[in-house]
Amino acid sequence: MSEVVLATPGLALDKKRRMPLYYQLKQRLQEHIATERLQQGDVIPSERELQERFAVSRATVRQAVGELVSEGVLERRQGVGTVVARPKIAPELRQLTSFSEDMRARGLRPGAQLITAEQVQAPLPVRELYGIDADVSVWMLYRLRLADEEPLGLQRIFLPPSLPFTLAEIMAMESYYQLLERRFGLLMSRAEELLGARNATEPEAMLLRIAVGQALLVRERVTFDQYGRPVEFVQFVYRGDRYQYRLPLER
Repeated sequence: MSEVVLATPGLALDKKRRMPLYYQLKQRLQEHIATERLQQGDVIPSERELQERFAVSRATVRQAVGELVSEGVLERRQGVGTVVARPKIAPELRQLTSFSEDMRARGLRPGAQLITAEQVQAPLPVRELYGIDADVSVWMLYRLRLADEEPLGLQRIFLPPSLPFTLAEIMAMESYYQLLERRFGLLMSRAEELLGARNATEPEAMLLRIAVGQALLVRERVTFDQYGRPVEFVQFVYRGDRYQYRLPLER
């Protein structure tokens, strides 16, 4: 990890433009990252250095850098400074893929640590989805999901009671979709998903190795097999600094 000295040419901001100076500075830093003059893990110049090089106020520098930090482009590290963050994992919303498939597609090694596996009384949305009564229990799996051994998210899966999973299968499971295909010949056909956001609780923060209150991306997915039957109700929370969605739009 090293501190980068930005090249002098082309750094001056245009104070005659209507675009705010902080936004011009933000764009300039993003350009340096996009062209790899600033790379992952590089320490960016200090606030004072940026002030001098771009001839702007401290407030301008703080707003530009602060927005890049909140967007996950930069991150502050205690005792180090502000560094270029790792790229966020960004699967496309139009594709139905598992967590493991998403990670492998990006050259990352997926992993899972089982936190809890127990039979529970299903919450109302799960009962309605699977068409079961309140006294019918279902398997609930709570897992920590990893990418290259780094905690990335938490996953709570409610399994359909119509499928006879064994405890051994549940304990050894890495990819639920692969297990469904191998064990029952079921293929995932479509899914419905809700997206939201909230802040991390203390237990979540401890498992994900982040600060309490840090932003989380929240997903709730219902998945159907090739026969149109629901085979998965899953709730995800992902670290907001490491995960985002890409949504292609066409006209």
